[in-house]
Amino acid sequence: MAMGLLSFGAQALYGLIGLVLTIPLGALMLFLAGKIFKKEISFVSALLPSSIVGLASYGLGLVGPATQNDTVAGVMIAISFLTSVALYLTLPKLLLKLEWNDSLKVGAVWMGLMFAVGFFVGIIMGLIAAIFFMGQMGSFV
Repeated sequence: MAMGLLSFGAQALYGLIGLVLTIPLGALMLFLAGKIFKKEISFVSALLPSSIVGLASYGLGLVGPATQNDTVAGVMIAISFLTSVALYLTLPKLLLKLEWNDSLKVGAVWMGLMFAVGFFVGIIMGLIAAIFFMGQMGSFV
């Protein structure tokens, strides 16, 4: 059973656009989370953890649509979520050399900020896709 209206290639492209948008936004949110806890995290140093989280989510997000199986897609969504949580909480410690206590606080705030950013990016991308889709539908009339 097909998992949506878009082909695998269209879903991959749609995810890639989201990835390109969220990597710099993720770095900005990590930078801001560091500022909240008065930690020295530069935007440039935040790009690597943000890229790792983004690429992991993108890669895991492609497995479900590739299988065309709703059960596998649901399992991959859960695995992707748990992987993202683990990365958000551990990457500040591993890549930015923070103490575990500070890493968990910064990572939790970063994750919360990114859920909000992802929600708004998803809405904007959904509106753009809907406008494009409606434009395509008009050409068939």
